[in-house]
Amino acid sequence: MSGNTPHVPVARMDIPPKGGAGCLIFTTLFVGFCVALSAFHLVTYSEPPTDGVVAAVLWLSLTTLTLGSAVYAAGGLGPCAVVCLGTFSSRTFVEVSLEGDRIVIAFGYEMFRRRFYYLTVARGQIVSLEMRSGQATALAGRDMDDWHVALWYRDPTRAKRKHIEGVRDDEVYVVCPPRAKVTTEVFLRSVVTFLCSVGVELHPVAKENAFRVVAIDGDPLTPPSPPGLSV
Repeated sequence: MSGNTPHVPVARMDIPPKGGAGCLIFTTLFVGFCVALSAFHLVTYSEPPTDGVVAAVLWLSLTTLTLGSAVYAAGGLGPCAVVCLGTFSSRTFVEVSLEGDRIVIAFGYEMFRRRFYYLTVARGQIVSLEMRSGQATALAGRDMDDWHVALWYRDPTRAKRKHIEGVRDDEVYVVCPPRAKVTTEVFLRSVVTFLCSVGVELHPVAKENAFRVVAIDGDPLTPPSPPGLSV
């Protein structure tokens, strides 16, 4: 993740914005109010009972741990700020640029006349592109219009993790916000066509709405569909 890039994009495709600005604002105000209330209890405490003080300390500790974990998961304060700021942007995209002899694919957004990036990967790092339903569909047992497109890729900078049976070792990035299945299928085809046009050889596999660069878990590859055809 970074700010504006010195590389000029050679191809670009608009994608649906992630949204979530309202939820972020509400959460920030709620957490801020609770933190201020807890701090007030600590500052004004003078005599027993200590229930309020204990609750305030526990809340502040939990808040600090949660925020610290979120910043760590994002990769630092800068990347975390990029993610939060992106919820307010209505101009999100995936673009392709050249870095020497490398083709780089970046997912990001525009704001303040600058480009910010959620993720940048080299073409060779991409493993697969899949469409999946979210937790709401899994919990309800019926379609809850929470389908999304997920990009799986290899990250050589990450420390190698211990392999867990049934869990993929690759990293994942959610390309679009949850939407209806039909709408997401159309978007998936558009992304596949775009990536194929820049040399990412995505092959359809036996699993519905899944495309992979290499065979995984014994899933055989079929010849790639030419751009523009039904995939």
